Amino acid sequence: MTKTQKIWLWVSVAMFVVPEVLCSFLLSSFANLLGRELSPLYTIFIKQQFFTDHPMYLFLLLAIEIAGLLILLIINIRYRKSVIISILLSILLLWLLFVLYIGYVVAFSMSFP
Repeated sequence: MTKTQKIWLWVSVAMFVVPEVLCSFLLSSFANLLGRELSPLYTIFIKQQFFTDHPMYLFLLLAIEIAGLLILLIINIRYRKSVIISILLSILLLWLLFVLYIGYVVAFSMSFP
């Protein structure tokens, strides 16, 4: 891989990891399926009610995370790194798209502005 390709790889990793660390979309959705409660890291900086009041910020963070995962998947497929990693990235991408869909349905069925 060239230097530019490695830079894009790290940018896409950051696009996935930073929103995941702050909001933990994947971890909290899996924890909710198991009946556990997981407090995300963003509650240190802002109130937990913030994303309920402004759902577009939540959708923006989720879109950034999905874009980062999609770029990682494309890079992995393009350079034929690993089939297992491609399958794992595909599963994570599908799960995030499902979370985005559920969030969209819930947010707009409750008629948030």
